[in-house]
Amino acid sequence: METRISIRIPSALVSPSEFAQLEGLSRNTVYAWCCRGVLAKYMRPKVKGRSRTKIYYARYKSNQIAESLGHSRFEIVIGE
Repeated sequence: METRISIRIPSALVSPSEFAQLEGLSRNTVYAWCCRGVLAKYMRPKVKGRSRTKIYYARYKSNQIAESLGHSRFEIVIGE
């Protein structure tokens, strides 16, 4: 039996404060994760040194769910 799981997220690319709100974390925790490299593979590369940090939330959720479920039979719906 094939069951599909769909997950809704507001947008594929979010700021650290939006990420904190979506994940139920404090902003300081998210900024610390950005500086320490915990979220390094999910961050958009900066073109200029002073550009804002953005996180690929869709990629983060995809990896998180695949790791917790043990399979990749799910879809992520972006937008509300």
